[in-house]
Amino acid sequence: MGGNYGILPPGDAYAGQKYSYPQHRPLNKYVKTIEVFHCPSEQRQDCAGMPNTFPWIRFGNSYNFNLTFHYPGPNDFINTLVGKKINHVKRTKKLIMMGERAIHYWDGVRAGTENPKPRFPKPFLGHANDQPWTPVLFCDGHVDYIYMTPGLEGADWALVD
Repeated sequence: MGGNYGILPPGDAYAGQKYSYPQHRPLNKYVKTIEVFHCPSEQRQDCAGMPNTFPWIRFGNSYNFNLTFHYPGPNDFINTLVGKKINHVKRTKKLIMMGERAIHYWDGVRAGTENPKPRFPKPFLGHANDQPWTPVLFCDGHVDYIYMTPGLEGADWALVD
């Protein structure tokens, strides 16, 4: 959902930064309203080098695709849906396609970790008293509101196929 970068104009709070406003993202022209990608209860957070901003403003989207995660540790990467066609997904009812940033809450934290702590000191949530609850879209098209737990899989959801 990102797209081509522009340079913010003088007078903008982040003037000179590389990024473009949501209305200028190349894929957004294919939907009737770009507000479909904007969470109305989104809160300010630190986003990719821009402190105290909204993901909607920084990324042009309040939601994250399930592409890559740090797992099993913060310096390891696992690709999830990168380069995968939807018809190659085996568990479409369980595999998360996209969700709010809470899907990264336990990024790099193994399942079964005793007294787990989120990877980021100030998790970027904003819902349910900053607990890792998030609306998610699954690969079969259904949506749900789920609680993220450490690891790559919960009872009714998965980040890897």
